[in-house]
Amino acid sequence: MKRGRPTRYKPEFARRARSYCRLGAETRDLAEFFSVSTATLYRWLDRYPEFGLAVAMGQGERAGLLPPSMFKRATGYIYRAERVFRPNSPNPQTADYNYRVLGDAAVALRWLRIRQPDKWCIKRDPKD
Repeated sequence: MKRGRPTRYKPEFARRARSYCRLGAETRDLAEFFSVSTATLYRWLDRYPEFGLAVAMGQGERAGLLPPSMFKRATGYIYRAERVFRPNSPNPQTADYNYRVLGDAAVALRWLRIRQPDKWCIKRDPKD
């Protein structure tokens, strides 16, 4: 059984945070926007990966540092595809469908390491 007060975080906050960061919001602005303390906001960033990724992506879009293709790979996307059934028959049949490509965490991490190397790069041991 969980203890403590239930969280005020909702999944739609990720979309809102990304939009607000795209407009130039910093951490304290986000905390004010969601009416929470900065400690709670940092807790959300740590506890909810989709929220942290949305904030990072919004800030990257604002800075213009994230190419659109890298953004699509990091967050995932859907595209329209067509499949042909029985292609060698006289009447081949086709089916259209939406193909969903999931977001790639490695690409998102690579972008974060480029944008904020002091926070996201792997620290090397000086003895090596």
